[in-house]
Amino acid sequence: MAQRGGSISAHVRVGDKVLSPLIERGQCDIVVGFEVLETARALFMLKHKGTVVVNTKFIPPNSLSSSSQKPLTMEALLELISSKAQSVFKIDGFGIASKLGNLLVVNTVLLGAVSALSEVPVKRVSFEQAIAGRLKEKFIKLNLQAFQLGRDSVLTS
Repeated sequence: MAQRGGSISAHVRVGDKVLSPLIERGQCDIVVGFEVLETARALFMLKHKGTVVVNTKFIPPNSLSSSSQKPLTMEALLELISSKAQSVFKIDGFGIASKLGNLLVVNTVLLGAVSALSEVPVKRVSFEQAIAGRLKEKFIKLNLQAFQLGRDSVLTS
């Protein structure tokens, strides 16, 4: 869907006793968004005092560009996101990926950001081992750099 302009969502549950792969509305500890508007649309999943990691990419919807409604802005959406979450980490995933020379690592940048959160019980080394074990050799170094830069963007904020 995302390749055709749609949105997708995925649920990840971590714990000793996971009874369902899906997370109920209002029960999500962390929402990770690859785009600001899509992140705002997913806020209904976030629990009270939840955390949001949001890529600061904003794609204005075509449907509002010609309407008389007040135009959506990235600033207004980030304000909305901040009003609904206890913690918000704004990550310039596309900027980081651009500096690394490959926009395909935005997901790894955001994964790195998530890995730096205190709520995440998975150790950094486990993430790094998974990256190294799942990718072709020629992509490992780049993805580990992207992962670390994502971590750094949370740890230094």
